[in-house]
Amino acid sequence: MRTMKIITILAAFFIIVPLNAQDTTKPFYFPHKTGDMWEYFYFEFGTSDFDTVQNFIVSDSIDSQGIIHITQKARRINPDARPLILWDSVRYWIDTVNNCVYGRGSEIGLDSLLVYKLNAQEGEQWVMEIYPGTGYIYEMARVINKGEGTIFGKETTIMQIEYYLASDTSDTTGLGRYTDEIADGFGLVFRAYAEYSGEIHLIGAVINNILYGDTTIVSVENEEYFLPLSIKLNQNYPNPFNPSTTISFELSGRTNISLIIYDVLGKEIYRLIDYRKFDAGEYSVVWNGIRKDGNKAASGIYFYQLITGQQALSRSMILLK
Repeated sequence: MRTMKIITILAAFFIIVPLNAQDTTKPFYFPHKTGDMWEYFYFEFGTSDFDTVQNFIVSDSIDSQGIIHITQKARRINPDARPLILWDSVRYWIDTVNNCVYGRGSEIGLDSLLVYKLNAQEGEQWVMEIYPGTGYIYEMARVINKGEGTIFGKETTIMQIEYYLASDTSDTTGLGRYTDEIADGFGLVFRAYAEYSGEIHLIGAVINNILYGDTTIVSVENEEYFLPLSIKLNQNYPNPFNPSTTISFELSGRTNISLIIYDVLGKEIYRLIDYRKFDAGEYSVVWNGIRKDGNKAASGIYFYQLITGQQALSRSMILLK
């Protein structure tokens, strides 16, 4: 059975040269070598949705400015009909001077968010993103704990980071989104989604050619394995939603696309993608419930349409406040 992968967009092009080694003189919370793989147990509370998820690094490079670029791809071991939306599969870039990692999620256009400050101390917080026109305005990250722990029998330092929406950059609480735990030498070892909706737990890894724990597959497969076989528009998630929802789609070949939100009368509400060229792959984009005039959309039924050079696909969704 073909497994699902999510590929995001790289916003710029860089001059690249191969990476030969990783710097182990700094806290190593974000391993980034091609061939590294992490295997997680993933589940959602209150549902029967659980699986084993693998996350691969399929490429790593460094540009003329010393910025490291990596591409991660994820897949379920036992895929079902539901798209893998809650899992990150993106291109990251690493500022080695300031020890920061940018990227996040599979959402289009969010590949420049400051996800991790690898040298952050307990209590330190930073702005991930600004949401204009919303009540919360900021998505924040804050280190809530940093201490010693054991991963696969190895003593290490674990950093626990909370992500939340806030109305002010000084806020230490707000609307929770998720919490990550990253460990020196291992990367992401645990994630808990807000309101107890689900968790992922690291059960095995291959990092810098060293095998840890229990893994099913220990090598990166041909990238073509991950490409979709047809054009597909998935149901948004969550649905109904408030205040935002994720729309994912698959492309079987390189093409120009548009992704547009309409109301029940057929009036255009927001243009998420405006005739941009995409390669074959799986993508997702977030609509935060904002109209093109900058105002919040009212509760109700909306339609989203994916327009390609070959066809147009549509689905409905419900904004419920």
